[in-house]
Amino acid sequence: MRILKIKSTNKIIEAQSHATEGTLISNALSRGFDASEVEESLVTQEQYDTLINIQNESAKTYSDKRRLEYPSIGDQLDMQYKDLLNGTTTWKDAVAKVKSDNPKE
Repeated sequence: MRILKIKSTNKIIEAQSHATEGTLISNALSRGFDASEVEESLVTQEQYDTLINIQNESAKTYSDKRRLEYPSIGDQLDMQYKDLLNGTTTWKDAVAKVKSDNPKE
């Protein structure tokens, strides 16, 4: 698999499994990139998957990360109801943990 990355950010901007050498550079030039700004390389599928996962994870904002960690609305409502009945702080503790694990940047 061939990938094309922006050199300054290492962001993958194109990938093709059957491209020949130089194809992705040509595509980048036709989209207005300068050849000195991009880098084409040959990687395995496993390497590509790892690079994409890293790229996607680093692109997530604290808000995205929190959204994935919060309990569902139904679970949160259930926590709040039980907290009211029992005088506990389960919901507040759960929300505080998500916020502390994913601080604002």
